[in-house]
Amino acid sequence: MIAPSLLQKPSPPWIIRSDQSLPNLLDQIRHNVSNAYIVVLDGSNMINYKGLYREFAEKLEFPDYFGHNLNAWIECLTDLDWLDKHNYVLIITNSGQLLSEKPDEKEALMDDLMEVCEEWSKPVNLDESWDRDAVPFHVILLA
Repeated sequence: MIAPSLLQKPSPPWIIRSDQSLPNLLDQIRHNVSNAYIVVLDGSNMINYKGLYREFAEKLEFPDYFGHNLNAWIECLTDLDWLDKHNYVLIITNSGQLLSEKPDEKEALMDDLMEVCEEWSKPVNLDESWDRDAVPFHVILLA
């Protein structure tokens, strides 16, 4: 069971492995984590980068200009301005299938996700319209 307090703070661990069932995890988060924007992504749809980009773009409503490449993926994940949420919880089901066609690249993908989470943990104070407080952003990997 994941401690709800972990998901309410913009601090590590940002990527959490869990063997909970999806219904139990969703119920736990919905009842214990205020204002969580929960996105469920399916690792079986992300066996390669093409599928990964498609799944993230669809579920997180990436803008039409999304370029379906690694740099554009990271850029969209660190922006998400169009969603205007204040606590993100991404749940990846069937996580064992994530990049299963490219298993040697899965560690690099986890590093990229960690960087995204870390970027959200930093407040932006530039006296600009995009200024924001630190935002909790966590990824939960379900078997």
